[in-house]
Amino acid sequence: MVAASATILNPVLAGMAAERPGPANTNRRTPADAGLPDPARLSAQLFQLVSTSLDGPKGIHPQSFIAAFGALAGRSARWIVRREIEAGLIADDFRTPSGVRRPGVTVSAHVDRHVHDLTRDSYAATLVPEMMAAGAGWLPHINAMIQHNFMAINAPAYPDYTVAEKHMPEIPPQALLIMLWENTLTCLRNAPEAETTAQKAFALATVKAAAMYEKKVPLAVSGQLALETAIAMSKLDYGF
Repeated sequence: MVAASATILNPVLAGMAAERPGPANTNRRTPADAGLPDPARLSAQLFQLVSTSLDGPKGIHPQSFIAAFGALAGRSARWIVRREIEAGLIADDFRTPSGVRRPGVTVSAHVDRHVHDLTRDSYAATLVPEMMAAGAGWLPHINAMIQHNFMAINAPAYPDYTVAEKHMPEIPPQALLIMLWENTLTCLRNAPEAETTAQKAFALATVKAAAMYEKKVPLAVSGQLALETAIAMSKLDYGF
């Protein structure tokens, strides 16, 4: 299903793939069969998990669906970095920026690298080219907005990523996101080398969700919503 969304969004690559001859060995094992990292397989699991969790009495609210993937992607970046620190692979650089009064906010260059480094195979590196091409220019603007509205000492309340009441009236947004993250951890812990596939998997799931609801939410809006939510949630040290 993820492959189908990628085909819709990138018909040129799809045509190139169709022209290539098939593999000589049709019994060759796929990465998933061989126990290797497989972002597409993990993405399908994450998509199903979030879809089931957000399917309320009135169906799925598209904007909340896309924001949920962004929030989980931002949180997974912190999870990946914490695991790398515990393994002794990188130095702990989590810090509280000067002038920030939010007790749960810390920043990390390692986390930023996973969330929005366009030169690597990360969340935005998959999300931006496939969804809105020129959207890379949004990143500094989104970061500046979060610094002003989310982290500054005189900032207002936390950003409100409220799930529409008619869709999920019985679950507060914070509790819903915590529940989604706890369920997501089950997938990540069971996936081979999730530390190297999580961001790509979340990006593929977000692209698929955006493609499903393109008639209701323009792709450019979905892309900005996903990036904004991912960056904001990547700066929270605990909870949502």
